[in-house]
Amino acid sequence: MDKSNVTIKPDRPVTSKKYLANCCMKNPNHQMFKVTDGARCVECNGLVNVKEVTMDEHYSLPTYTELHKSRNEKPSKSLSISVDMNTDKMQLKLRAIEKHVGALADELDAIDNTEPCDRCGCIKTETHTLYSSKTTYETMRCSECGLKISEEEFPNRLEGSD
Repeated sequence: MDKSNVTIKPDRPVTSKKYLANCCMKNPNHQMFKVTDGARCVECNGLVNVKEVTMDEHYSLPTYTELHKSRNEKPSKSLSISVDMNTDKMQLKLRAIEKHVGALADELDAIDNTEPCDRCGCIKTETHTLYSSKTTYETMRCSECGLKISEEEFPNRLEGSD
């Protein structure tokens, strides 16, 4: 049988291979490179589109990695976020948070410094305040048995303020 007269039919239709390149969406004059998933423009870090190129163009294009090496840069892994806000209101909010954090810190220190009751061993206390015309008295008592733990006296007016 003569081989010159035999025609081979492929199972599927033969399609020409497509040659693709990434090109910058912002500026088409920026350097194109071979298609890479998740790549950005090497020059402006903008988004890229896929563009069909000829076989000769495709083989002459650099890869994404080659472009970065030629620019002597590493691919950017930084993230920048811009936040617009009214700074006057933010300052007021931060001051309010500062006051509450300070009060919370004082309260936690008081808990840490609380010693157990000598009579029952309880660490819960109640503070009672008595106001008079010249002096304020603060009495701290055990919440369980009522034992007086401490008593302090504070003048209502500073000396010499009359």
